[in-house]
Amino acid sequence: MNYRQTLLLLLLLCFFSGAKSQDGLLSHPRQVNGGLAIGKGLPVYLGFDQFVHKDITAGISLAYTKYEMLEYGAEYHQSAASISINGNYHFNRALEMASVWDLFVGLNAGMLHLSSPHDLGKNEIRGPGIGIQFGGRYFVTHHLAVNVEAGGGYLATGIRFGITYRL
Repeated sequence: MNYRQTLLLLLLLCFFSGAKSQDGLLSHPRQVNGGLAIGKGLPVYLGFDQFVHKDITAGISLAYTKYEMLEYGAEYHQSAASISINGNYHFNRALEMASVWDLFVGLNAGMLHLSSPHDLGKNEIRGPGIGIQFGGRYFVTHHLAVNVEAGGGYLATGIRFGITYRL
């Protein structure tokens, strides 16, 4: 199975599987995440997660940033866009945490597209690459949370801040 087929399979799993439970996290098995990251320019991200087990989510994330760079004595605009899939283990049940908290750790894999002016010849696609992430959420309402996530590896290096909305 190649990378595209694996990504398609995960997307189908996310959108068509339905975890059912009375647990706080699983009573809304899908969630959307979005926000900003620390990095070059002002990175933005948007993601979707689906519970596939009581303690495990699978998801997809898109990120984009645009920034200036100095090369050959001139200033150029560079952009980077990524798409990745991820899987996270959520510690709430194992640590018997209150339902307003959500702590997780996981793996991600994805592709990165770098784009710069054609005269630099730096339009390229990198990947697939893998990385790790860990983070947490605090739900201020039953549906809305603030989140922070840190990661390392190929695509997820850095810190993300944002919001989560349970569907």
